[in-house]
Amino acid sequence: MAKKFVALSLFTIIFFIVILYCFFPVTAKNLEVKYMNFFEQVTGRPIYMWQVIAPDPPHERTISWLGKKDKAVLQLSYNDHCNIVYNATNTRVPSADNLYVYTVKLRSLEPDTIYRYRVACGDRYLPWRSFITPNENKKKCTAIVFNMSNIKNEHFFNKTASIAYKNNKDADFFVSMGEPVRNFTNISEWKNWFMAIKCFSETRPLVPVAEGNHIYAENNIDPLKVFFNVPENGEYSVRRDAYSFDYGSVHFAVLDTYSRGKRILLNDERQWLDNDLSVSKLPWKVVLMYDSPWQDFLHNQPNELGYIFLPVLQKHHVDLVLTKNAYVYMQHTDIGKNIINTNKNRNVPGEIFDEYFMDNTPTYYRIDAGQDYFDIQGYKTDGKAINAYHFIKK
Repeated sequence: MAKKFVALSLFTIIFFIVILYCFFPVTAKNLEVKYMNFFEQVTGRPIYMWQVIAPDPPHERTISWLGKKDKAVLQLSYNDHCNIVYNATNTRVPSADNLYVYTVKLRSLEPDTIYRYRVACGDRYLPWRSFITPNENKKKCTAIVFNMSNIKNEHFFNKTASIAYKNNKDADFFVSMGEPVRNFTNISEWKNWFMAIKCFSETRPLVPVAEGNHIYAENNIDPLKVFFNVPENGEYSVRRDAYSFDYGSVHFAVLDTYSRGKRILLNDERQWLDNDLSVSKLPWKVVLMYDSPWQDFLHNQPNELGYIFLPVLQKHHVDLVLTKNAYVYMQHTDIGKNIINTNKNRNVPGEIFDEYFMDNTPTYYRIDAGQDYFDIQGYKTDGKAINAYHFIKK
């Protein structure tokens, strides 16, 4: 009887192990990835590379990576010859021991050219990667906009990013509208996010928007300035808080709007934005900002940000304003008439939004712009098309 009981117990244990392996392979896979990341960090090998948009994309590129404290370099190859080695600057990651963000700013690049590069900490290199600089006379612009990634189950965003890359390999750059992680001090969340965007970030630049209310400036540390070396083309008072760049037929201006308690900074950004938009001659002007300028945009009631920025946006005929909490289409003749709410997990009141609720799953948007058109197409996590918008310059 005892032998039968032992045999039955062993069979039951084996049966449950098989069930777990068959039905929960993702759990095992995630454990393996975390172990690999920890091993690379311990041995000093660089982990994760990402590119950040530069002020002049045809001639410039900014590349960063994570690694242990050591001499870090980037090796650049042009047409498989003329290898140049650049020393990297570093910024310590406050939430991790002996982990640094290394950055190299590549300048004076040739337009419409394929470059190969690899990065190292000490004598440990990552494999070669490549990128293409755009043509100086490029008239079109294609971008992917991720509105949400800090949901509790990062598997959904990993899937979203993977499908977005698979279906949009022609994208020039990609945008994170803020809050890539829930907890800025949790380095594991950052690693998961960098792993998710790896398909994009090693070959095309990221446009980061200031992080928002959940993780912004914890312990007086701004994650935008730790991980993302954004263009410093603003006046000194707003440097790396606000920046801009041109791509194809579009001028993009990025604001740090989670400075509601810092009215001086907001006013400085308003002045900078006024000056920045006044010199752009491109047909399309787009502003990226985390918070909406509306307290009640269904009834055309601005909030504090609206009173600060809307007069500037009207003055310069800004075509589109993208925010994380509610995407607002703006024309200087009728501001706020059309609402594009791509953050579908938010329960925004109003029947005009009901068609596109996505049950708390992340979405992404594709931008296609030319001299006389600007198209935005939304997609669900599985790649299914949802709402679309088409604007024309007459």
